[in-house]
Amino acid sequence: MRPLSTTGSMQVATLSRIARGALIVLFVAGCGAGDQPEESVMTIAPYGTWASPISAELTAGSTNGVLSLQLDGDDLYWWESRPLEGGRYVLMKYNGEQSPVELTPAEFNVRTRVHEYGGASWLVVNGTVYFSNFADQALYEQQPGKAPVRLSASDGMRYADCAYDAKHHRLLCVREDHRGDGEAVNGLVAIDLSGEPNDGEVLWQQGIHASAPRAIKSHGSVGIAPTCPGTTLRCGLRR
Repeated sequence: MRPLSTTGSMQVATLSRIARGALIVLFVAGCGAGDQPEESVMTIAPYGTWASPISAELTAGSTNGVLSLQLDGDDLYWWESRPLEGGRYVLMKYNGEQSPVELTPAEFNVRTRVHEYGGASWLVVNGTVYFSNFADQALYEQQPGKAPVRLSASDGMRYADCAYDAKHHRLLCVREDHRGDGEAVNGLVAIDLSGEPNDGEVLWQQGIHASAPRAIKSHGSVGIAPTCPGTTLRCGLRR
């Protein structure tokens, strides 16, 4: 085959451009009005009033939240939120062999309102659970296989961030006293676990917030180290 001349090459290129243009024209001509995408209709409504198919119940209602893991021996405990139960919180236990077990009876809700936003509402010591109940904000003890028993005596108190003092068998807790007028009185108290329900021995109190007490040892004594704005205190020492 003879190679194309320069003139022939130009003719082929021209025909190619014409063919491509014809295809484009045919494509555009074949697209009628019915083939165009329909314009979406936008509804204008005041902020926060427009309807959405995605509701709060849909996004959160079917999922339980797992929070605040704690090991006690070989057993794992955790705090679980229940959106479908009105935002109730319960304690769960897993021993590695059986299915997880719910420990909290239906009439209880493990949650504290200390400082309004709450704090640590429970702890486990050798299988015994200590927790704050949301309805009355009282402190409870729940031994294995038994119903919760109230530890705190008076209403109008809130408890959180409890730590266990093994030497004296007591709980060291942040407490808010709402029994008086005006601002609540914040303090750190020791709840005796060996007797009747009690409001605890006041170790320290003031009009500022306290948080996260912990057991400390100093020269043969045991006490607590509360966290306060700009300070670290030691108080409630007992031999």
